[in-house]
Amino acid sequence: MNLKEPFLKRMHELLQEDMALYLDSLTKESTRLIQLNTQKIDDKTWENIVDFPVQKEGTIPHAYTFNQDKIGLHPFHQAGLFYVQEPSAMLVPYSIAIKKDAKILDLCASPGGKTNILSDLVSDGMIIANEVNINRCKTLLSNIERLGKTNVIVTNMTAEALSSIYTGYFDVILLDAPCSGEGMFRKDEEAQKNWSEEKVLELSHLQKELIQHCHTMLKEKGMLIYSTCTFAKEEDEENVVFACQHLDMKLLPTTSIVTQKSLPGKPIDQHDLQNARRCYPHIFGEGQFIAVLQKTRKEQEKKWVNAIRPLPGSLQKEIASFIKENLNSFPYPIYSYKDKIIVLPKELEIPSLRSLSTFVTLGTMDHGRFIPHHQFSRSYGSYFQRKHNLSLHSVELSKYLEGYELETTLEDGWCIVTCENFPLGLGKVKNHRLKNHYPKGLRSKKIS
Repeated sequence: MNLKEPFLKRMHELLQEDMALYLDSLTKESTRLIQLNTQKIDDKTWENIVDFPVQKEGTIPHAYTFNQDKIGLHPFHQAGLFYVQEPSAMLVPYSIAIKKDAKILDLCASPGGKTNILSDLVSDGMIIANEVNINRCKTLLSNIERLGKTNVIVTNMTAEALSSIYTGYFDVILLDAPCSGEGMFRKDEEAQKNWSEEKVLELSHLQKELIQHCHTMLKEKGMLIYSTCTFAKEEDEENVVFACQHLDMKLLPTTSIVTQKSLPGKPIDQHDLQNARRCYPHIFGEGQFIAVLQKTRKEQEKKWVNAIRPLPGSLQKEIASFIKENLNSFPYPIYSYKDKIIVLPKELEIPSLRSLSTFVTLGTMDHGRFIPHHQFSRSYGSYFQRKHNLSLHSVELSKYLEGYELETTLEDGWCIVTCENFPLGLGKVKNHRLKNHYPKGLRSKKIS
């Protein structure tokens, strides 16, 4: 690892006698943890079914160390039972106690690890998971679909555009800000090469702009979780001071989950910033800065037009027929949102957003026929009347994930295909042949 001299000088000023520990940590392998998706599985069930070595991390809820190569190809990963994440990044959503009915914005959400945790924490709430870069937003959507999240809207918007719609609205905003990535140097050689002091200052300005937009969108007493994966004070503590001085925000303590795995923030002039927290690779994970800021000003919530509409009569008939023929029952409201048929986790009003996914897409009409969406199978697969279950190490499971048709004893109609009873995707049965509807983009490479 060839670290630039200005960076090393800055780190020595930060770490002093711990500099040797930091440099030694960079010679070691980076670590990752499994974070369970508790909308699909609990710890006890996981420990009973997992077929590779895991061990509870101990501090972070539902987190496990693991020993398994190519973890992303494991059927349980494909079934959305877990997300693999860098350890210190997992701390961020746990930095405050969040109410179950909270409205949350994850402003820079891709690839989706923090959204996964937030979604589990707000079982009665909702999340807007936003990503301004369209390619990264598609990655975010893919993970939200794989995890089967029912309470997440995935948007592709600028912070400025969102703040023009949402004023004084969110209970919590997570801003995992674009940064110089100093905490990623152990595993990202490009981040090392691209680092410069000029880039640090440039990103610091961008981060302040994002903080201001977040402040606009928060309710009075709403919480901003500000985080970066860098060590630069210009991007970390100095931005906290900016929020406190110019936006009248208040720095609050984090939870014990965070404080156990981190060091206090560095002072800036006369400001005591010990409630901000720093993670280093010689302490825990790769590198993370976390600060919880509370809004103290009252903001008038902006009113907007609800873009959710009742289904047209023709669609109501088609969907009622699909539900009757293929599902045991379905208790959730179904509406039209722009050009999509969506399932709402509960009655909500949503403005017109540039979204890739609004909660869960039920399906689409194709030449007069209703076709259920893969996302619906991942989120609500347990409601299907017909289930074709595959065992973890079966040949049939491999064939399904590769795109092959299967033989089945099921009667004709749509069915859910499961692995150890966890939904994988759809199939359509005719004459005891199961036509494979697992998306082509997700299929294993063995089949052309």
